[in-house]
Amino acid sequence: MRKGRVFYRLFVISDDNIVDDESDDNAMHPSSSLKDVGAWDIFQEHLTTDMSFEEMLEKLRAYLGVRYCEEDWKEAVDSLFTGDGDINIALDNLASIKERHIPSGGTSTNLLSSRPSNSFIDALEDIDKRFGQGAVRPSRIISDEGDCNIERDVVPRTSGEWVVTVPATCSIKDIISRDIHQSIRPKKLYSSNTSRTLTPDTSVAIPGWYRMTHGAYNRDIAYGLSYDDPTKTVKLLVASRRLNDPRDIGKLRQEHRLLEHPAGVDHYKYRGQEYIHGLMCIKQHLTDVIRIPLPTAQDIVLHKKSGCNPEFVSVTMHMYSAQYWREGDEVRVVSGALSGTWGIILDVQINDGTALVDLACVPGSNSALIDIDAPVSSPIADLQRRIQAGHHVRVLDTSAEKSEYKGKEGIVLEVVHDTLVVLDSVTKSEFVVSSISVQTHIVNCGLSTSFSTIMPTSAALPDDDTAMRGDNVVVQKAGDFYLKTGTVTAVDAGLNQLTFLVSGTRDIYLTVPVPWTSVSPNLAALWFTPARGYDVVARDVIRVVRGAAWNLSGTVLNVDLGNKTLTFQGPYAKITIPITYATRISSAAEHDPMERFIGKQVVVIHGHMKALRGTLRSLIRDTCQVDLFQGQRQQLSQSHVVSESGDLLNGGRLSIEQLKIFIQMLRQLYVQRPPRACTPPPSPPPPQSTPEPRPNPWSIDFSIESETSVSEETSSTAPSYDPWRVNPEDSEGENNSDIPESSPTRFLCSSKLSSVLAQCQLVLRVLPAPSGTWYQNYHDRLVRTLVPDLFLLPRGPVAHGNIAVRYLSRTRNIGAKDDEIPMCYVIAEPPTGSGKCFVVTCGDDIGTVYFTKAAKRNDAIIMTREVI
Repeated sequence: MRKGRVFYRLFVISDDNIVDDESDDNAMHPSSSLKDVGAWDIFQEHLTTDMSFEEMLEKLRAYLGVRYCEEDWKEAVDSLFTGDGDINIALDNLASIKERHIPSGGTSTNLLSSRPSNSFIDALEDIDKRFGQGAVRPSRIISDEGDCNIERDVVPRTSGEWVVTVPATCSIKDIISRDIHQSIRPKKLYSSNTSRTLTPDTSVAIPGWYRMTHGAYNRDIAYGLSYDDPTKTVKLLVASRRLNDPRDIGKLRQEHRLLEHPAGVDHYKYRGQEYIHGLMCIKQHLTDVIRIPLPTAQDIVLHKKSGCNPEFVSVTMHMYSAQYWREGDEVRVVSGALSGTWGIILDVQINDGTALVDLACVPGSNSALIDIDAPVSSPIADLQRRIQAGHHVRVLDTSAEKSEYKGKEGIVLEVVHDTLVVLDSVTKSEFVVSSISVQTHIVNCGLSTSFSTIMPTSAALPDDDTAMRGDNVVVQKAGDFYLKTGTVTAVDAGLNQLTFLVSGTRDIYLTVPVPWTSVSPNLAALWFTPARGYDVVARDVIRVVRGAAWNLSGTVLNVDLGNKTLTFQGPYAKITIPITYATRISSAAEHDPMERFIGKQVVVIHGHMKALRGTLRSLIRDTCQVDLFQGQRQQLSQSHVVSESGDLLNGGRLSIEQLKIFIQMLRQLYVQRPPRACTPPPSPPPPQSTPEPRPNPWSIDFSIESETSVSEETSSTAPSYDPWRVNPEDSEGENNSDIPESSPTRFLCSSKLSSVLAQCQLVLRVLPAPSGTWYQNYHDRLVRTLVPDLFLLPRGPVAHGNIAVRYLSRTRNIGAKDDEIPMCYVIAEPPTGSGKCFVVTCGDDIGTVYFTKAAKRNDAIIMTREVI
């Protein structure tokens, strides 16, 4: 042994070989997770940052894993919504609950002295004995004896393994008992030794991306600017949380902000803190940071805006986009020996920074440099993805785009540098996103990936046997794709290749040369038969099963048997295709004759909505959907709805008595002629003979009924059942509704409360809502309905199932804001105090307005006072 050096023995121990006593206790007592400080930090982060409630729960479940139990954390979750918007009160309540489980004045006890034995220490001692005696050690225990002077005693090596380094003259148990003074939990080791005996193996890369693990900026992403090896410190640039807008209310948000600096000045100080490119400079010990391969999209955009190392940030953005490249994406080699060639992505290895590209199908590849029959592995930095107009894309949920754009799908209309103009496939509205924020080759949703949805009237395509979208394909060439079958989704005539969806799968696409395949037309297409011809006429509904307009559908406008083509109304234009490219969905004979009333005004004649007028939207078998007052859509029986012409939607007609009342009701909708043609004189006129009364143009001459063999006695008799008057039996439909009694939909859509809601604001409380909405951060807050129409905003009517409300902004003092919220996320707020006006929303007194005399918050009884 050399003088002055100490030999150490290094063991790598799998977690499977460690049976911790406390972990056994945790298995029996799930509430022990309440003693985890990191879990309480997640709750505090939710209150002090813009983290949503759903994100907090997801992060808490991921952090605790199997230790998470919803019942254990119920009290802590409830404390988040105390204080009525005051974050300081919620923080105090959370701290008091935490104090009961983790006393701040308590001191850690020595686990080895307080317990007679510890399975972790015993396991290490057993390993030490077997190693010293030359016994055969398990395959999961690795020993490395050598000359080392590492100051660390226990270091995490990889996931599920620990590196234990001890001097050759000491036992493992002596080292562990000297330095470890806290309980050992699964996957984690805690040490109170000030010499940092537990140090993660952190590599340094400048420039690079790091996540801080300690301090006020814990879990924040920072840019590595420089590294000082003697002090083992790294200088980081992070977006400051101390630049809050003075207009912010309290401490509701601690947003990451860039400090606005004078033009041309990169280094400066502000409030004693150094800033570089608008980012705050922080020095952290190497053990307090973790190097990460890629930051989030929001962090990338923030550092790009700062102007810090644009080249490095640009490479990071490219790598972020590359992790969402899919098999079949078109790429172009922009640098290297193969610069200028095109290929198809086969596989992306984001950890290695490479992608497997197929250049065999791309004309112009340099066959002298590569074997075109074999895929080529190329660095991702040398590749550039190509997105063209007509491609179907989806905005990534993890992108830095606006929340209302995330998850949307649509067709690319225009590509402008690094931005895309996309047409939403659902709302048919356009929006602009970055090209790095989208993913291509999404499963077809009815629109073609190569068919422009804004193209003019299409010309008739030749009826030939060439490969087209929608055809069935079989790969005939021997290889990896031999005898693969599927449906053609795209054909590139320039590259002479096609892409097809593999049969039996939903998202597996393959791209092969056309000569490798055998294509057959779709058997569902229309064909000519001597008996029936093409069997398609105008007003038939067809769907395109072959060609560029694949999967589009519409109503046939014209059939040209001479040219064997038909023209149908597409989603944006009239499209002409060969007849053999389409299949018929329904014929004109199957159309409902009552469809002519769709979009016109109708009246309800039966049920609890009797006498209400609305607009007919759709017909479904024996039911229909009608937009009633204030934009509410209801599904009613066709026998309960009548058109303005007196036709029942089920095909019947009103009786004579019902028709009389119907005409009288229509007459009352118009303004009557005034009784006087001019202003009367100031003094009474002299008595004159009473003139004969003028006939009323809206009156009904019942003498006509006698000509139709209807007796006068029948015409003068009032009907026993009045369809235009609310009868007691009509309210049975409302009482037997499937809507729960406590649901706000029950009273918000009630006709008995329509007059009250048109004059008074109703106070509602917001329920927990999903992320991505404005009301997700307004849980347990109060909002008020708009008057006179709670279904109408200044910009237009609200969506179906929503109501218009007014609320106060949480973050900025900008007054009240108006927006819409689904009725399922609000609940009626009972009155509290005295002298408060409230309305009864259910029962026999529904619609009655009272004033409170005494109403306690948690009391189920409200005392009212008499209004004089």
